[in-house]
Amino acid sequence: MREAISNTAELGALLGGTRIIDKSVRERMSDVLAEVRAGKFADELRAEEATGYERLEKARAEALDALLQKTYRRLGEGEEG
Repeated sequence: MREAISNTAELGALLGGTRIIDKSVRERMSDVLAEVRAGKFADELRAEEATGYERLEKARAEALDALLQKTYRRLGEGEEG
């Protein structure tokens, strides 16, 4: 997969990846995978769909309001002007 990313991103993954993705992260990821295999994600997906994806829409709105997105939009506006 690393072939698809820039040299900068690949070097960052090499230098920092093992400090970020440690044993505790792997354990939590394993827990999530177990939940998916047990059907919990499918249950939550059905419930979310039944509500018109309320949680997903809220998360999308919050992401658009995040500092990174605000900065991205501001920089994009600067390119047009």
